[in-house]
Amino acid sequence: MRIVELATNDTLGGAARSAYRLHEGLRARGVDARMLARWKHSNDRSVAALHAAFISADYATQERATRQRWVRDNRTEHTDTLFSLGQPSIDIAMHPLLRSADLVHLHWIANFLGPSSFASLARIRQPIVWTLHDEWGYTGGCHYTAGCEQFRTQCMTCPQLREDPLGLVQSLFQQRCAAWAGANLTVVTPSRWLAQRAKSSAVLGAHRIEVIPYGLDHTVFAPASDDAIAAFRRRIGIAADEVVFAFGVDRLGERRKGADHLRDALAIVRAAGVDPVVLRFGDATGSDAPSARTIDLGPIQDDRALALVYHSTDAFILPTLEDNLPNGVLESMASGTAVIAYATGGVPDLIDDGVHGWLAPTGDVRALAAVMRQAAGAKSALRAAGAAGRARIMERHTLAHQAECYIALYKDVYHRASREAVA
Repeated sequence: MRIVELATNDTLGGAARSAYRLHEGLRARGVDARMLARWKHSNDRSVAALHAAFISADYATQERATRQRWVRDNRTEHTDTLFSLGQPSIDIAMHPLLRSADLVHLHWIANFLGPSSFASLARIRQPIVWTLHDEWGYTGGCHYTAGCEQFRTQCMTCPQLREDPLGLVQSLFQQRCAAWAGANLTVVTPSRWLAQRAKSSAVLGAHRIEVIPYGLDHTVFAPASDDAIAAFRRRIGIAADEVVFAFGVDRLGERRKGADHLRDALAIVRAAGVDPVVLRFGDATGSDAPSARTIDLGPIQDDRALALVYHSTDAFILPTLEDNLPNGVLESMASGTAVIAYATGGVPDLIDDGVHGWLAPTGDVRALAAVMRQAAGAKSALRAAGAAGRARIMERHTLAHQAECYIALYKDVYHRASREAVA
């Protein structure tokens, strides 16, 4: 069976990394998997970049103008999380890779495919599996809804946009509903939270929805030796007895990731007499420094370098306010490092409070600070939580386990489609 995966990027960004990890896992299990990306960043020969022949001469100009006028210059203060209209869109239904596929697998496809191309994809003969990495698949354009519930019925007046006189959000939402109605589409979500949201949506709620959590390379993200940890700490100027917290996401300034909550929680922790060091990684543009001694490591693209950061940390902190199944939590657990986080979205799927780390109620800064302060004084408990987290990754989140779950789904979807075609 030939699987063709579609993604905006193959390796750039959290969703892309998750998709590419699955791609590697599938190929390691002998699956004939090819990926088609709008933008290719790797040297992987099994990944193809979209050829310019599928993009009209004025597409890029239209895309930039639409994004600038109706998104970037049109946002409210409601949230600064990514918003993608999906207009204009690229029609790739006749691409040779898709025509040769037995099954098409969509991943994060914003700024690549949109409602008009969905309609073309829905008409192809092959069954489609779509892994949602955020909420964009069932909204009028937002990647996280920031409390809005219109996706359950119909997105109309979007709280994330100042104006929409052309009715783009409502129109594109309706196009999504029409495109997927009756399509041979199976939806996969990495978390139970996202599955529940998708199931309650007007766009995708009528389709089959399965939960398959992310996997990752447990040989890369793995506990390190005491010597390696000590050497890394010495290199960046951290004493052996200091408490080290890590905080890292792609965009540190994105409000839903909770950098402000971490800053306020650290202020409370320090006022109580605990003075941790913060290792911060990611794009820090537009973000304030935490209220503690901070070592900025910048964006880290290499997984082995990133794993060393987790290894050398007492706990990874993620006060995210909206999230699916954060890579940082998985990576930290795989590295044997405890996690302290808000009980947001899919995070409770990964962490049993007090076992693999500690969870605070979403948005409760004082509760977060209390957990951080307690953890800072209990290094043995941190090590135990890290070991438990590693064990959970080995049980549920290896690439082999994830790949086998998808292979079983592919076979089921394909055979069901074949039987229906004969009937």
